[in-house]
Order: sequence, then structure tokens, then C-alpha cells
Amino acid sequence: MFKITSMKAAVVAGLLVAGMTVGAGVTYAVQFTFRTSFAATGLFTLYEGEWANYSATLDDNRDGPPATVLMRILDKRGAVVASQQVVLYAGQSATLPFRGVGSFRALSEIVEPNSLLGDRRRVLTTLEISFGRHEDPNGGITIPRTYVCMSADSDGGGNGRLPDQ
Repeated sequence: MFKITSMKAAVVAGLLVAGMTVGAGVTYAVQFTFRTSFAATGLFTLYEGEWANYSATLDDNRDGPPATVLMRILDKRGAVVASQQVVLYAGQSATLPFRGVGSFRALSEIVEPNSLLGDRRRVLTTLEISFGRHEDPNGGITIPRTYVCMSADSDGGGNGRLPDQ
């Protein structure tokens, strides 16, 4: 059995305080090493036979660092119904396809280095909703109807739902 002396208690307490200080320091350093931003859509509805593609593109100079993007589709209660995490380099895009019936919204969380980034750098997101098929008046080919909207980013950008015609 160990007999706890005041010297042992002081050493244990010192190690505990040191461990907590190091852990807090690492957390603090990580917060300043990376920054997080968000891009989101408003609520959209999918009916039977419709599907959505939520896409993200890193628009930046070729030599810019990559960004990690967590893409999610949430139902109207806020529960995640689809997600994927991707690393995007300048000019790259990724798409999260989704089929379901109900009301949803899309959200991207962007984690990137907190360094000097180009003025052009931003993650652009779009939501495409496709449904049914209709006759193309120019050739008789059936094609899906698609509506596209840009997601709003942290600075409030975005332009709402626009028909793709």
C-alpha cells in the first residue's frame, strides 16, 4: 500500500496542473492555427422523384493551401441525414448527392489554415434540385429539370434560388 505524503501529493498536484496547462495551450494554439467558416442554404423541399446535389468548390490561386470541408444535409429538426468530409485544393470541387422526401437544408463547415490567404479565396457552394423529365423542344430528348441556388456564406453572400434554363 502506498502512503501518501505531502511531498507525493504536491508532485501529483503539480503534474496535474502541468498537464491541464499543456492541454489548454494546445487547444489555444490550434484555434489560432486554423479558422472555421460556414456556408449554408435555407430550407428546401424535395418531393417524390426529386434529388439534390450539394456542391462545394475552393476558388483560390493555384498555390493556395487546401481546405477541409464538412458537407452536410440536415432535416428540418437539424438532424444530419447525409454528410461527407473532403479536402479541396484550389480549383477542386466535391458533390454530396442526396435523395429523400421532406424539408432539408445544406451546411458546409470549412476549416482552413489561419495564414495569409489570397483575396480571391472562398469556398463556393451550390445546391441543385432536379426532378422529373420533360421533352426538350429542340430535339425531343428527355432531360431532367434542374433548379440551382448558391449557398450563403459567412459574410451573407448568395443569391437565392434561380431557375437553370
